[in-house]
Amino acid sequence: MDVKRASSDRYLEYLSEIYKIKYSSDPFDVIICTDNDALNFLKKYRNELFHDVPVVFCGINNFIPGDIRGMKNITGVNEQTDIKSTIDIILNLQPAINRILIINDATEVGIRFENRINEIAGLHYKNIDFIFLKGDMTGIFKSAGEADENTAVLFTVFTKDTSKNYYDYNEIILRLRNITHVPIYGLWDFHLGYGITGGKLISGFYQGKTAAESALKILSGVFADSIPVILESPNRYMFDFTELKKFSIDIKDLPEESIIINREPGIYEYYEMHRQAFIILTLSFFSVVLSLLFVIMIRERRNRKKSIHSENTLRSILNSITEAVFIIKPDGLLVDANTEAINRFNLSEKRMEAVNIFSLFPEDVRSKRLEYINLVVETNMPVSFTDERNGLILLNNIYPIVDDENKVDLISIASSDITFIKRNEELFNNIIANAPMGVIYVTVEGSIILANHIAESILYLSKNDNKGRWEKIEGTPAVSFLTGNTIGWPLTLAIESGRPLYNIDSVIEREGNYKQYISLNIAPVRDINEKLTGLIVMILDVTDVKIIQMELSDSKNKLSSILESINDGFFAIDGNGILTYVNSQAEEIWGLKSEKIIGKHVESVFKRKYFASVYEHFDQAMKKQIYSQLEHYESNTKKWFMLHFYPYSDGISIYFTDITYRKEMEFKLKEMAMTDVLTGVMNRRAGISIIEKSIISSVREKKPLTICFMDVDGLKSVNDTYGHNEGDRLLTDVSRILFSVFRGSDTFCRLGGDEFLAVLPGCDLEKTGMIRERIKNCLKKANDAGDHPYPLEVSIGFALYPLGSKLSADEFITIADGEMYKEKQNKKSHRA
Repeated sequence: MDVKRASSDRYLEYLSEIYKIKYSSDPFDVIICTDNDALNFLKKYRNELFHDVPVVFCGINNFIPGDIRGMKNITGVNEQTDIKSTIDIILNLQPAINRILIINDATEVGIRFENRINEIAGLHYKNIDFIFLKGDMTGIFKSAGEADENTAVLFTVFTKDTSKNYYDYNEIILRLRNITHVPIYGLWDFHLGYGITGGKLISGFYQGKTAAESALKILSGVFADSIPVILESPNRYMFDFTELKKFSIDIKDLPEESIIINREPGIYEYYEMHRQAFIILTLSFFSVVLSLLFVIMIRERRNRKKSIHSENTLRSILNSITEAVFIIKPDGLLVDANTEAINRFNLSEKRMEAVNIFSLFPEDVRSKRLEYINLVVETNMPVSFTDERNGLILLNNIYPIVDDENKVDLISIASSDITFIKRNEELFNNIIANAPMGVIYVTVEGSIILANHIAESILYLSKNDNKGRWEKIEGTPAVSFLTGNTIGWPLTLAIESGRPLYNIDSVIEREGNYKQYISLNIAPVRDINEKLTGLIVMILDVTDVKIIQMELSDSKNKLSSILESINDGFFAIDGNGILTYVNSQAEEIWGLKSEKIIGKHVESVFKRKYFASVYEHFDQAMKKQIYSQLEHYESNTKKWFMLHFYPYSDGISIYFTDITYRKEMEFKLKEMAMTDVLTGVMNRRAGISIIEKSIISSVREKKPLTICFMDVDGLKSVNDTYGHNEGDRLLTDVSRILFSVFRGSDTFCRLGGDEFLAVLPGCDLEKTGMIRERIKNCLKKANDAGDHPYPLEVSIGFALYPLGSKLSADEFITIADGEMYKEKQNKKSHRA
């Protein structure tokens, strides 16, 4: 309807005529109207245009039942801001708040908001100071910029400041976000993404969704009057993750079912890396446990009658594992073995009775085995070692089994094939050692048990072989997240939360005031029981990037005002027509989400049949590698864009600039060129154009066309007697009176000087008498009022276009002019 720019009664009357022509043959089942202007239009023209078609309204501000009094077959959804819920969530997320700055203007709407907030504050928030910023924008920005951490900002409405400067909502919010250091909350979802943290927001989407649900009920056969008007506005708690993160607001504190935009996804890339790296630790632990179980089994065999069930269970467990387990005497005589040991060494129960364990090993390792067993017997302590045989790597754990006198009676040997694990460990260590970044592994106790050479260099670490860990070299520069040999933030935070942390910046002060900037990515490491065991920390030297950023910081301030004013969209499309990049402005303009369209073919997003002219330029740029540009009108947003098509080797980029303002100026200039400056009605050029079009229409439809030529009497006398200013007033007043006489479908213009013309489509000469009479009555009424020291009079001449002729517009006007001249001469004759 475009009523934001044109809302006069005359415009709405024209609009109703257009709808009558456009939709007269289209029977509608239901009408959905949005906003108060649309509802008011339906109140006036619904019966005339759409008869008794059911209506569902939405987006009606502060609805009351009186708004639809007298209307039948209608239902809808109320739209009302939820100020109290938004203030409640502010205080819940920021309990220390004692002051809320309200951004609202001094318009009638702003005053209503101020009264509502004061009323709510008096009832519920007596301990909170509500300060209204509604003056000059410079003062508002100054107050917002000085806000402390105990303050929040609530943005309501602001279109005009006290200096009568007009502002766009999102322009103000973007500027506020760059000035103030506290969260900004709002009441409408179209502010989200421009700098507000969130609130319980009016959502156009949920307004439309709720209205559509009612419309579906009507389409299914339910009468609109039987569907109650939804008085509770379907507002939603909505928040911007970027702002929540900026002010350290935990999303756990948000209401359930809150909608969060710009949320960062979680990743788990490091889990598999850890699992292989520490399998050896898990298997070693498992082997130890199995050996202990076997020891328990041997002891329990001495009391077999009491524990036969437990022994059988334990043997089943041992026979099911992949480790070879032997029980021997200190001299090496084999006492028992599990299934894996029997199969590995080709033993049988009969052969086991007299075999010595040392006979199973080659001579080159036999003496070493004997040393380990003697060590276990002498120290009564377990021993672990690895050896390689026949291309295999074996992990061996030897445990003593003591008698009642604590002397070694038997020995348990558990042998595990860890070849695959060792090979993976070597591969893992090689990857870590040659990684292009620093890598360390930190236990939950804070010990660094793994570090590659890059990490050693960056963090000044050195391996302490005695302690089996890396420690910071004494006397070296400080590292913010390492204090001595203990860890600090953010490693402590990662351990406490058990969550990964990404792109954590840190700095190392080196000699000569040189700063080395590093970025940390921290991944928690868990065992098979999901228990946190440590952290893998990847350290990337970003000094060069930081230096470039600092070098650019000086120019950033100079460019900020320019960057803030940029309101352009951008698409990148590869040679196969796949969308590879969409910026946020393009998302907003087209109502799309980049995550849903990137990777898709452009024609699946923008249908060729709806964008034919755009695709002509697109194809030219893609196939011929030729730059082109196109002015495009987007009907959804009612905006004009200049599209620039830039080809490059792997595709094209489309850069589009909002030229709506320029086009509006062109339209206004065109309108000015067609308008008479003095009277405000159409000028001669516009009138001639209308006559030419009306002649074509009249001939085509074979309908009568009449024009009325009017000449203001006595203009020269008024100019000579009272001056030209009074003459201008005469023309202006007569123009206004004549304009009021004609129908909305007629065209009224000033030909020049004291001459006016009306184009009357569908009117024949029989009806001109009534028109002449209306003109005389209106002029008489004006003369009776006595506002002028002279009479207001016009001479009139009518002309009917002769069908079948080929008269031009000027020739047609000449006929009417002649008729007018006859009347003027008759007047002079009567006066004489």
